[in-house]
Amino acid sequence: MDISDIYVHDGTLLRVMEEPEHARMMMDIELPILEREDQLEPRRLIFEDVYGYSVVEGCINGCPTLLDLTVVGREGRWT
Repeated sequence: MDISDIYVHDGTLLRVMEEPEHARMMMDIELPILEREDQLEPRRLIFEDVYGYSVVEGCINGCPTLLDLTVVGREGRWT
């Protein structure tokens, strides 16, 4: 699945888990059930061959709100 196919706007980031020995990252998030809907449901996104990630956030209280997910680079099998 292409990451751009996942609608995340106004979702909530709950937890990020890394498995460096497997180049894997998992995100527990709550995503809108339908685009532009307020009702969220829990999901786990699993990313393979990951060598890094970045969360850009402002001053907030509580869990970060997701606005977008983007692949910022590729080098060989690494994303």
